[in-house]
Amino acid sequence: MKLRNKLIISFICLVGILGFPFLVMVVTSQGSRDHIDKMVHVNVKEIEFSSNFNYAIQRVKSNLREMMLELLIDPKAAELSRARENVERNIEYLQRIGAEWQAIVEMDLAENHKDQDFDALNLEKEELAEVRGLLVLMEKFVKATNELMELYNDKVATPATLYERFEKNVEPVSQIIQSKAFELHKDALNEAKREGEAFEKELIYAEQITLLFVVFSFVLACVIAVIIALRMTTPLKQLSDLTARISPENLEERLPVGGNDEFSVLARRFNAMLDLLKANIEKREESERKVIEANNELEQKVRERTATLKEAREAAERASAAKTEFLSSMSHELRTPLNAILGFAQLLNQSRRFPLAEKQKKSVDQIIIGGKFLLALIDQLLELNKIEAGEMQIDLDCVAAEEVLAESLSFVSARARDEKVMIVNMTQAETLPYLRTDQTRLCQVLVNLLSNGIKYNKIGGEVRIWTELQEDRLKIIVADTGVGISEELQDKLFQPFERLGHDGGQVEGTGIGLTIAKRIIESLGGRIGFESRKDEGSAFWVEVPLCDQIDNTGNICLPDTVVEDVAQSGVRPLHRKILYVEDNRENIKLMTAVIQEVEGCEFLVSMDGAKGVKIAQEQRPDLILMDICMPGMTGFEALKQLRANPQTKDIPVIAVSASAMPNDVQAGQEAGFDEYVTKPFDLADLLTKIYHFLDRVPAG
Repeated sequence: MKLRNKLIISFICLVGILGFPFLVMVVTSQGSRDHIDKMVHVNVKEIEFSSNFNYAIQRVKSNLREMMLELLIDPKAAELSRARENVERNIEYLQRIGAEWQAIVEMDLAENHKDQDFDALNLEKEELAEVRGLLVLMEKFVKATNELMELYNDKVATPATLYERFEKNVEPVSQIIQSKAFELHKDALNEAKREGEAFEKELIYAEQITLLFVVFSFVLACVIAVIIALRMTTPLKQLSDLTARISPENLEERLPVGGNDEFSVLARRFNAMLDLLKANIEKREESERKVIEANNELEQKVRERTATLKEAREAAERASAAKTEFLSSMSHELRTPLNAILGFAQLLNQSRRFPLAEKQKKSVDQIIIGGKFLLALIDQLLELNKIEAGEMQIDLDCVAAEEVLAESLSFVSARARDEKVMIVNMTQAETLPYLRTDQTRLCQVLVNLLSNGIKYNKIGGEVRIWTELQEDRLKIIVADTGVGISEELQDKLFQPFERLGHDGGQVEGTGIGLTIAKRIIESLGGRIGFESRKDEGSAFWVEVPLCDQIDNTGNICLPDTVVEDVAQSGVRPLHRKILYVEDNRENIKLMTAVIQEVEGCEFLVSMDGAKGVKIAQEQRPDLILMDICMPGMTGFEALKQLRANPQTKDIPVIAVSASAMPNDVQAGQEAGFDEYVTKPFDLADLLTKIYHFLDRVPAG
């Protein structure tokens, strides 16, 4: 049964119980029926109004509580609730009862005034004043209720805020109203009692019976009221207690559900809310568990991937280090015999004491050409390895394009004459811009392109060079009238050691020159490309960035240096001592033959670094030629002892070593060697350096 129906039935019972004594009094007091009927009618109306007034107040409060509970449980359902309409309807009902109550009291006052019943008239005046005061409180209650309804309709207040306003503004006024209404109710009863005493003689028996029934009715009404109160407050207390006990760890308890009244509906919804909350918490915990597992799995994969990448990087670094070590070792091992081959070949070719016949000279020239080719191959391999390892040093500066072209052409002009190929410089009448580049590296690229144009050309052919100015680059084109490249081989052009079918032919080459040129030009921020047709020739081009600031003090390639033949220069240092520290006998033989070309020199030899230092301290040579890699004391250690000794610290020391890697040369220069000559050495260059240091020493 609905709560509203229960309240209506309870009210009807209460009214019936309270009205029953008056009915008995009417039956037992037939002689005073008219007056008693009038009195009963007025008093019953006043009692009815007071009861209805209290009921209306209670209904408004119940509707407000219902609104706040629905807003707390389900805000969307709260928007569709009829509680707001019930509040407005009960307020109108309350105001109508108040107006009728005031009207009945005024009517009773007028009747008493007409009957000249001054005692009753004074009581009615007091009652009218109390009713009017009660109506004033009612208007205050209505105002507070309307303000609470505005907050509810605006949806700006939380249920807690609404409940706080209810307890602060509505509840106190309602309690005062109910208290005064109850007092008026009691006054009505007292008035009925007073008027009954006026008819004491006539209604003694009726009064006794009426009093008996009134007491009985009052007790019964109180019992009913207590029962109703318990039925209404028990579910609310259960809800309040359960709400206090609820926590994420305790979601198993539920409200008891029985019947179909509002409290049962509220209990079902509250239990459903707990079920949903429990399911959401379990779902969230499951999601958190899955997220943790996914994170752990991801972290494990990241660790495994990191370990794999680390192993791959370490393997790549080991492979790179092994390749560098191999190339360094290969360079050292190849340069040692090459040093003897080229050295003795140059001695035979340049010897004035034992000049060679023309046929022998051509054979020695072939030996020198083959040795230099092999040396160039070694140097290019080292250069390619340095580029791939990212160790190539680039010195960018503002460089005049004219100087780069002039220097590059000077390097290949002699070979072009020998090969009977004409070089046509089409840039002589132009004013070329400055380039942002490394002059030495760009010269290296252009010399490679020009050399290829000469090598793969025909007798009487041409190599043309010209430029095209672009927006922010200068395009340099080198075109030849040579054999060209077939279309099916063009994709392999920049691959290392790819000679495009010229292997074993008459044209010498290593197949890595263009590979190095491509890597260099890309490191300079430029591009390289070509166009070629079989049997018609090729046109290679490079694009080089322009310099945005012209710097006339930038690096400038020096013109080609012509090494004078020291054997014919007439320079003859006399009475000089040269100490050669070397552990390889073939190299000692070669250097002995070289020093024999220098007249007036005493040649000292040591095959051990420690003995070499000792000889230097005893003999005080004018120049020391020092190998680097020797058993026992290395060349670096020997140099350190020489520089630490006051007697030998000023003796010039030239490193002569097959360790020709860039880091080897740099290490030698940093260690303090006056010069660093790599094997196989150029005879004329070595003799020039020897004469240079011997000339600095005063003649003995």
